[in-house]
Amino acid sequence: MYEYEVLPRGHDVKMDFGLHFLVVNGEWRGEDALGWLMADMHEPNPMKMHYPVLARRCLDLKTDDKEVVQMCDAVQKLVDESKEEIAINLLKEKAAPELVSKATGLSMERVLELQASLGEGSAD
Repeated sequence: MYEYEVLPRGHDVKMDFGLHFLVVNGEWRGEDALGWLMADMHEPNPMKMHYPVLARRCLDLKTDDKEVVQMCDAVQKLVDESKEEIAINLLKEKAAPELVSKATGLSMERVLELQASLGEGSAD
């Protein structure tokens, strides 16, 4: 785990924004609470996890039909949002709508809607 402070360039006085940054190496597998948590985050089998609360939640997400549907819907929403973000970036670079549709898998209708929304004063 790495701790960071914000220092202005050329000065030794740290800036206190009320934020504290911790960066965790996700590959850490030490025999401590953080190592066990990182191991659990990479463990596909909930029955092999160290933390029962996390294991139970993961098991629910993998086996409870309602949870599986909700998780699949959430993942699909992220995929759709990513496709739209890519489409918007391509349109901003003046890519042809047909190419954007083909590259992202979005319908031409949706690409044209996104293109029209860019023409209505949206900022970069």
